[in-house]
Amino acid sequence: MCDVKDVREIYDSRVLRALEEDPEVDALLKGANDLTMGRLMFNDHGKTHARIVAYFAVRAYEILRKRGIRANLEFEDGATEEEVKDTLVAAAYLHDIGNAVNRRDHELLSLILAAPILDRVFSGSRLAVKQKAVAMEAILCHMGRYPATSLEAQIVALSDGLDMERGRARIPYRMGAKSIHTYSALSISRVELQEGRERPLLVLVHMENPSGIFQIEEVLGPKIENTRLSEMLRIKAKIGEEEVVIH
Repeated sequence: MCDVKDVREIYDSRVLRALEEDPEVDALLKGANDLTMGRLMFNDHGKTHARIVAYFAVRAYEILRKRGIRANLEFEDGATEEEVKDTLVAAAYLHDIGNAVNRRDHELLSLILAAPILDRVFSGSRLAVKQKAVAMEAILCHMGRYPATSLEAQIVALSDGLDMERGRARIPYRMGAKSIHTYSALSISRVELQEGRERPLLVLVHMENPSGIFQIEEVLGPKIENTRLSEMLRIKAKIGEEEVVIH
């Protein structure tokens, strides 16, 4: 498997190319970073983050599908594997664009901004309407403040939380951001998503010290709490040679 966590390295489709080339998407992702990183000194919420989230979402879905677990679009609407992946990718690219307006309630702002973009990439069929609806649920639920009912929405929330390697926090730290969020993120060197044994998904978080556990418990945890996906997931922290089961 490729070490680069960029969805373009493992997947290609008309929808992905449309999102990559859309000037409105590009401008909104830049605006999201201008606000979160530039003004608030938070971590990355721009195009790099979107590509990483999409990468994890596609990988998680591939593993689950291999284990016989179907997405809602598949068993409710007869969607193909590519149509599910396109829905995941669209939600991953658009989930944070509301940050271009304001951080507070950015999920709702993202919904407003994403609607016309989703109309462009999903059109012409009843399934396309459902893809848009599922993508919008994933956008709304990615912070864990709204209950995610579809497997697709739960996958996107998980994938958002998996972007916790130190590179995401390095720029805010250099700009002067000093908090448990930055210190804990800086301790995480690598995040791996693999097929597990007793549970389909295994997340292995490599960290230099235990402060990185904050990212798992306080950032990732609320996104997947009380979801069906949580029961399919094992999370381990690897601190030096020691492995600790977190979930």
